[in-house]
Amino acid sequence: MAIKKIFYDRNYVQREVPILLEILRMNKCSNIIRLVDKYLKSPDEKKPWPKVQGKEYLYIVTDYMPYTICDLNISPQYYTKYDINAMASQKNQVDLGLAKKQCLESIKQVMHGVFMGLRDLHGLGITHRDIKLSNILISNNKYPIQKVKICDLGSSKKLKSDPNDESTQSLNY
Repeated sequence: MAIKKIFYDRNYVQREVPILLEILRMNKCSNIIRLVDKYLKSPDEKKPWPKVQGKEYLYIVTDYMPYTICDLNISPQYYTKYDINAMASQKNQVDLGLAKKQCLESIKQVMHGVFMGLRDLHGLGITHRDIKLSNILISNNKYPIQKVKICDLGSSKKLKSDPNDESTQSLNY
């Protein structure tokens, strides 16, 4: 499990937990991080910083995914640098074609997971609004990629869709 700690102000509308709860209720979004638990805690009086009246921490417990796309090791240079001895001991030649194929296949696997996650979010009328490399989590950093999940829904927003307004409709992937 992973724990995200957010400084929580009751005067500010917190969107992440309600959206994660809606995704959890739908139980079909396998490419979006899953909410496990949540709780509020007041700041500890023993801490060195001053206690702020009415402020709390929101702890969001989710699935644990150890890597982001930034950690992905899929370039052919990675395979030649680290796997060259293993490949050379099995064959007389290092198969760079295989390394390039695995690199492209890893990119396809990640992009497929991202597009499926966005499809699920958009199907629920939710827009992420903060897609970036650090918000795409992966379960392993080498070929083949096992799981891809979108995280950090703190900037996301539930849209009220007007069927006649094309600006609030999602494209089919």
